Amino acid sequence: MANKDSLIKEIDSISDKIKFYYSLFLALISGIVGVAFAFVEKKVDNYAIIFIGFGLLFLILLSIKINLLDKKRIEFIEKLRKE
Repeated sequence: MANKDSLIKEIDSISDKIKFYYSLFLALISGIVGVAFAFVEKKVDNYAIIFIGFGLLFLILLSIKINLLDKKRIEFIEKLRKE
């Protein structure tokens, strides 16, 4: 029973991390879209391309992190089902 409780706590912890990273993902997407729109409208300098590039790189890394956490959560759920 203690092992089952620890698995549930671990699943909840990973789920909270996924929610946090997903909210960061959405905030970053909205920031990149805003800067890209301002760049197209010529309201910011050409240096905005650097921000957009780093933002896209960070988005890729963040999506990889979310995917890895989701796989880890699925593994714990499978362990919980076996017990």
